[in-house]
Amino acid sequence: MLQKIRKVIWRHKIISVIVLIIIIVGGYFAYTKIAGSATQTSYVLGAVTRGTIVSTVSGTGQVSASNQVDIKPNVSGNITKIFVIDGQQVKAGDLLMQFDSTDAITAVRNAQANLASAELNLAKLKRGLLPNQITNYQLQIDSATASLADAENNLTVVSAKAQTDLNNAYDDAQNAIQSSYNTASDILNRQVFAMFTDDNINNSQMTFLSSNSQAQIQTNYQRQQANTAIKEIKGILDNYPSDNSQRDAAIVQVKNKLDVVKIFLASLGDAVDSAIVSGSVTASTISSYKQSVSSAESSVLSTINSLNTQTRTLATQKVTNSNNLLAAQTKITNAQNSLAQAQNNYALQTAPPDTLSLQTQEISVSQARSSLANAQSKLADYSIKAPFDGIVTNVVAASGYSASNNTVLATVITQQQIADITLNEVDAAKVKVGQKATLTFDAVDDLEITGKLVQMDTIGTVSQGVVSYGAKIALDTQDDRIKPGMSVTAIIIIDQKIDVLTLNSSAIKTATDGSSYVQVLSGVASSTPTTASGGAISETPPQRVVVTVGLSDDTNTEITSGLSEGDPVIVKTVVSTVSSGSASTPSLLQSLGVGGRKSSNNSSQSNTTKSNSGSGGGMSGPPPGM
Repeated sequence: MLQKIRKVIWRHKIISVIVLIIIIVGGYFAYTKIAGSATQTSYVLGAVTRGTIVSTVSGTGQVSASNQVDIKPNVSGNITKIFVIDGQQVKAGDLLMQFDSTDAITAVRNAQANLASAELNLAKLKRGLLPNQITNYQLQIDSATASLADAENNLTVVSAKAQTDLNNAYDDAQNAIQSSYNTASDILNRQVFAMFTDDNINNSQMTFLSSNSQAQIQTNYQRQQANTAIKEIKGILDNYPSDNSQRDAAIVQVKNKLDVVKIFLASLGDAVDSAIVSGSVTASTISSYKQSVSSAESSVLSTINSLNTQTRTLATQKVTNSNNLLAAQTKITNAQNSLAQAQNNYALQTAPPDTLSLQTQEISVSQARSSLANAQSKLADYSIKAPFDGIVTNVVAASGYSASNNTVLATVITQQQIADITLNEVDAAKVKVGQKATLTFDAVDDLEITGKLVQMDTIGTVSQGVVSYGAKIALDTQDDRIKPGMSVTAIIIIDQKIDVLTLNSSAIKTATDGSSYVQVLSGVASSTPTTASGGAISETPPQRVVVTVGLSDDTNTEITSGLSEGDPVIVKTVVSTVSSGSASTPSLLQSLGVGGRKSSNNSSQSNTTKSNSGSGGGMSGPPPGM
């Protein structure tokens, strides 16, 4: 197989050489393309400028052979007055008929009020607060500051009173403890002292005999316990604590000690009740003993009740103090919140309006103006006027006639030339009777005539699935060169805005959420391009800026918010190929292996392969084996 290929090459050696050269040259240029070039991104910038935006639609047709136009209203309703009769001559703009416009007038008044309100809010936003309003906000801060000081002073007073009342309650409790000690000591050392033999409590016995021996034994023992309890009460008084929780514990301890005295008196009472009358202890003595024990029991019980009352008083006082302190602290918190709110209100109201708020309010004013213009335009539709000079014929019968927007109310005959044009359904929805137009004619070069839309079909015509609407345009100028049936192109002005911010429409993009945005370069001006393509180069990627757009024409779009006059915006992104400059590209001869030499800028030696071609005998004979 290889030998066959060699034979073919040898038989067609000229063609083979040519193919080989083509392959080498193609490889050379491919190499230089890859190794010697790189891409560079630059940005063509455009500035936001002030100018006029004119929005138009266009249509084509012929010059009409008829010089009459049917008058049809743009609204439906009752005709309130007719100002012309058949055969009457009218001038352009003369009032022919009037529809009932009550609702339209109301709509205009409402739109005027909304515009006035929006403009007033914008003026207030720009002006800021009046001096007396600033003073009022400052007074609110002063009042809130004074209220906070009063609340803090009130907390101090409430805290002091709470401490005083609690201290008084503990003092009363201490007095009750002292009283309980005095009572208990008096009982043991005076009231029941005569019922025992001596002062030595540990060895003393009752001075009478009792048939209740158990009570007698218990009484002697419990007298010792009661005596110990009274001494412990004295110890509590002598070392009365200063801590409130320890005072509470001391009151409980004293009550427990008094219970010991109470138990002693109960046992003594049982013993006295069973006392035996003898020569040394008469019935009268026993009776007096019973009275003494009963009186002592009442005293102890009264003392215990007094301590219980002091305990309840302390608990009540603590709850009262807690509630009063909480109320006082709540007043401070409320006063602090009121002060913070007053300060925040002052800061918000006295701060200069931010750009977004101004832009939002300016948009509101613009929308209100647009609404008013729409309302006034609709109100104008209720007045039917002559579109041009002529004679009125076929006037409807009388006032009160109910008409729709497809009813022919009259016909105006004129000497004025009229162009019949056709508009597609999208453009037809934008135009209105009375709008200006510019007309050009295929048959008459360099002739341009202005006109006015005088009639618009309300019902379209369908042809091969395409809906179109007829319109009539009255020519402002008569020209003998214009003949009926001539082709005409009309450009109708549907809206225009003067002295507005405009930007090339190619710079405006639409986000996925439907909002509009542009791209800008940080720190790059719209002047002095830096590349051969006229673009600017930036090390930082473009940034998005959200904008609000308005009216558009064929090339420019109105910018209502988001940008300012003179701002540079990316209009076009250019990706160009440039030399990388990072390595020298070999020449074609070097690629072919001819003229190899050391490069002056490279320390390494390039190996070159000499190639034999042409008459040099590179292929002087057939390859071996052929």
